[in-house]
Amino acid sequence: MSYSDTNPLHKIHKKQDRLLSNCHHIDMSISKYIKSYQLDEVFSRDLIKLMKLRTLVRGEHLVHIGEPIEHFYLLVEGKLKIYTFQENGKKILIRFYRPLNAIGDLEYLSYYTPNAAVEALEQSRVLSVPMRYLRHHMHDCPKFLRFVITQLSHKLYTYSKISSLNLVYPLENRVASYLWSVSQPDRNIQLEEIRVNSLEELANLLATSYRHLSRVLNKMETDKIIHRYRGKIKILDFNQLEKLSISLFE
Repeated sequence: MSYSDTNPLHKIHKKQDRLLSNCHHIDMSISKYIKSYQLDEVFSRDLIKLMKLRTLVRGEHLVHIGEPIEHFYLLVEGKLKIYTFQENGKKILIRFYRPLNAIGDLEYLSYYTPNAAVEALEQSRVLSVPMRYLRHHMHDCPKFLRFVITQLSHKLYTYSKISSLNLVYPLENRVASYLWSVSQPDRNIQLEEIRVNSLEELANLLATSYRHLSRVLNKMETDKIIHRYRGKIKILDFNQLEKLSISLFE
């Protein structure tokens, strides 16, 4: 038997090393996102320790309208759909989120309850931090507040852009923008097929009528940009679709 096997201090050090190794292993899934997006320059070490990684499946909701948000979220992987409801109860699309987008920034500053829902368009991952901790400990942190202001400024800019483009551009461009966004889950990936549950639902999302949408889709089929079959839309010409798209929902 060696001295190291009988030395109690050595056993304690080995146990500490194992604990540190386990902690490091647990944090690896989060630390890669911290490094990739340089979040350590925005968030304190104590706050990063509180972060949890949550995986959303397609169709799962992260935020519901009218329900208080208890966490501040950072989208680090995947794509989210942001929508709300009109007075007649019909769903209307606002925009899509890609990484790195914050969810809960407005609610953090204003204490408002959400007036829009957030749904995963595909499998997505978010980092979450308790909102209570942020409000108690981060109000005096310039780097974090600058990050929140930057996020809100970008959203204000894109929302005003969407409003003006919706008034100026015809439905064909809005449909193309939607199909282009949905077909690009990742900037390096293109999906040839898009599942469409209902044309009526899609028409509501785009704030148009079923007939108008059908006419536009028929024209895009005639122009050999898309092909519709069995509840799906197949993209035949990505180049033409991109030309028609006006980056409306990004």
